[in-house]
Amino acid sequence: MYVRCLDGAGNGEAKAPFLINFQVMALPDGNSPIVLEANPISGSRIMFDTTSKLVSLKLNEPSECKWAEYDMDFDSMNNSFECDTNDNQNSVILGYYCKAILNGITTNMSQQTKFYVRCKDQPWLEGHEDDVYKRNKNSVSYEYILKPSNRLEITELTPIGEIKKSMLNSSIEINVKTSGGSSNGVSECKWSHSNQNLNNITNFIRMSSTNSTMHKQRVTSPFIATNYVYIKCEDMAGNVVYNNSEFNLTIDTSSPSVIRVYWISKTLKIKTDEDSKCYYSTNTSNKCAFNINNASSMSGNSKDHTIEWQNDKNYYIKCADNFGNYAGDCSLEVRTY
Repeated sequence: MYVRCLDGAGNGEAKAPFLINFQVMALPDGNSPIVLEANPISGSRIMFDTTSKLVSLKLNEPSECKWAEYDMDFDSMNNSFECDTNDNQNSVILGYYCKAILNGITTNMSQQTKFYVRCKDQPWLEGHEDDVYKRNKNSVSYEYILKPSNRLEITELTPIGEIKKSMLNSSIEINVKTSGGSSNGVSECKWSHSNQNLNNITNFIRMSSTNSTMHKQRVTSPFIATNYVYIKCEDMAGNVVYNNSEFNLTIDTSSPSVIRVYWISKTLKIKTDEDSKCYYSTNTSNKCAFNINNASSMSGNSKDHTIEWQNDKNYYIKCADNFGNYAGDCSLEVRTY
């Protein structure tokens, strides 16, 4: 085995590798094989409404493995794994793998399915065993559990319908909420603005905030010009759900208009055609040249706005909507008597 080490600055690349040279004594192997890990791990949930799963086992030595739904000895098991029995350098370092499709998994969410696995080592000794060199079989089964999962669902998806934005803030935020599946909705979601058929979309992009039950992605032009997004979510068990959102985005560039002015109970009251905030000045020198950021505010922040009525005053009024649109000139000039 050749070993080469680098530090954080990359030092060591030019040095010759360190050689580890060893031999294994040709003595009889008296140990049965060991399952080091399983993929997926025992206790995992599988896809909704499926009853089989491809499972991979990692062992410490080349082996022949079998499985059954009941605990029994190796020779009585009828279901075999497909095992890597090549004793090469990569296997020595990375391990030896067996794979099989386990079937008969329950779909009842209140239950689980247990499998029993046993292995037999040294497959090259098959037919050549003697009193000294013999193959070792597991006397105790490796127990492996799989569970069913619910259907993965997208329970909320926004935006949808009519959306109004300002020119300065025309981006939208995609919000997705998932539930069910193998982990109570925890999944990874992706989005696409493609106008292809849903089954043909391949350019899904991972959402910026995901791997949870709540998923978010802020989208800016030119993507929002398509007015729809497709969503794909997938959980750890492989459950996949698709959905799409259609919306109509309008960029609001117009300032609010005053549609009514009247006096009531010593109050000057105005009404605008959209939700807004109104400001005023009584400075006859500047008139409508005032900056709303330095001006006094009228009461109200929807469509109704009021100010105390004072006789013999000039009121110069500007109104800005929720998107910051306002007329450069006055929205209204009022002279009181």
